[in-house]
Amino acid sequence: MKLGKYAQLMKKVAARKLEDLLSRNIPHGDSSPPIVLVVGCGHSGTTLISARLGNHPDVLAIGRETRLLFPNRNSLSAASRIIDEWFYFCEHLNKKVVLEKTPKHIHLVERMASLTDNFKVVAMVRNPLDNIASLYKRFADIEYSVERWLYDNEALLKIQPDRRVKVVRYENLTSDPMRVFSEVSDFIGIVRSESVLAAGNTVYDVSALQGNMKIRQGQVRAEIRVNNGKWRDSLTDDCAEKILERTRPLAEKFGYDGGLWLA
Repeated sequence: MKLGKYAQLMKKVAARKLEDLLSRNIPHGDSSPPIVLVVGCGHSGTTLISARLGNHPDVLAIGRETRLLFPNRNSLSAASRIIDEWFYFCEHLNKKVVLEKTPKHIHLVERMASLTDNFKVVAMVRNPLDNIASLYKRFADIEYSVERWLYDNEALLKIQPDRRVKVVRYENLTSDPMRVFSEVSDFIGIVRSESVLAAGNTVYDVSALQGNMKIRQGQVRAEIRVNNGKWRDSLTDDCAEKILERTRPLAEKFGYDGGLWLA
């Protein structure tokens, strides 16, 4: 079977994991601050939740997507040295948690496990119609957008049973943000704080960002609001029905029913 564009890309990433076999790695111990990875399919709310958690006084948020765990970017030993730098700043800025958001790390969680046992994963998931419509608006390729939703969320389904992983539905985040942020705060080990709900500047305002992240930079400053049903702006009913046919089996495993999809 011929692989689609997104699957081909991620196959290359998987192949490059062989580099890890040649990398000498010294794991970080439990005494180090926990690292929180925010992952998920692109356009599922990863930037929103990261930006708001980054406003918490106990969180050292990295204001860009580092791709730390990408084998073609860093060997395990190089990634370990970068993490050491994060720990240094965490200690000197009196922070308790390091938070990093790279959505495609959803495929590379096992590499973080090679670096430290003291990490958590906050994984975003969004209903397929709105998520795919948003991807389509960006990439202008409906097949790529559907494939990416499926590929990334299949990876999420595999890691979901891990106790270090918390899955957050985008719809819950936008409809009841205080409850969701309280649950996430408990999960990553920081005190609950209403400061994460405040609209305004975020950690992404101090970084030189480009492309899609530059757009998100402004969006995540705004008040959190329900944002369901935007798929109707870019998808026809016929296209939506075809998307549902392909995504329904996987979406149902994350608790999505027809009412949520067609809101």
